[in-house]
Amino acid sequence: MLLNKFIEQMEKTPDMIGINCENLDSIDSSGLGALISISRHSAKEKIELYICELNSKVSSLFDMSNLDSYFAIMSINEFRKITAL
Repeated sequence: MLLNKFIEQMEKTPDMIGINCENLDSIDSSGLGALISISRHSAKEKIELYICELNSKVSSLFDMSNLDSYFAIMSINEFRKITAL
């Protein structure tokens, strides 16, 4: 399950984690639910979570559902810059 994979990764990467959505064509309600669960788990563990490279279709869904204010969304290059610090 997706959530379990991210929890495993969060145990290996204690500071921050980025989800690269570059190849994500769309997302359904269960996918959004999984992202929200991942976000809650990361917040509980004090791990910064970033969503990277949303295409315009998925970005519009995030905008319409106000998830753009819930998640830190950035380009993969921005994420790489902050992880290099």
